[in-house]
Amino acid sequence: MLYWLPVGILWFSGLAYMVGIKDKLSGMATNIKHRRTIYSFQHPSSAKRAMVRQLTNHSSKVYFYDQSLGRNFWYMWDGQYPPVGYYQPYSAWPLLTELIPFFQNLLDEGYYLVTETPSEAAAILPHLRYTSKVTKDGFIVVHAISEPNRSLSTSDFPKTTSH
Repeated sequence: MLYWLPVGILWFSGLAYMVGIKDKLSGMATNIKHRRTIYSFQHPSSAKRAMVRQLTNHSSKVYFYDQSLGRNFWYMWDGQYPPVGYYQPYSAWPLLTELIPFFQNLLDEGYYLVTETPSEAAAILPHLRYTSKVTKDGFIVVHAISEPNRSLSTSDFPKTTSH
C-alpha cells in the first residue's frame, strides 16, 4: 500500500503540470525542428509598440502590469522604457494591500499603467485614483494628474489577494 502513495503523488503532480510540460515540450520540438538553440519569444509587433507610444503620449514613464512576465519585459525592452526597480513587482506581490500603494505612487509620479488583460485591470483599477482611462486595440491605459499630498488611507485598500 505504501508503494502506491508516491506513485499516486507523482501521477497527480504530472496531471497538474501537464499543460506547462506540453507547452515546454512543444517549444523544444519547434526549436529542434528549426535548429535553434534558444527559445523564440513573442516580441510585440511594431504596430503594438506604436499603439502604446500613442496611448501614453510618447512618455518614458510607462509601467506594464500583467501576469505574463515575458510580455511585460518585451514591451519594456523593445519600447526602451526605463525599468521600475530591478524586477517585476506586480507578479511578486500576493496582496493588493501592498500592490495598490505601489501603483498609486507610480500614478502620482506621472506614470501610465498599461495592461492587455481586462481581468487584471478589473482587479486593480477600482482601487486607484486616476484622471484618464483609455481602452483601445486590447490595451487598457490609465494615467493620473493627481494631488501629491493626499495619501491613501487603510480603508482604500482591498482585503483580498491580487492573484
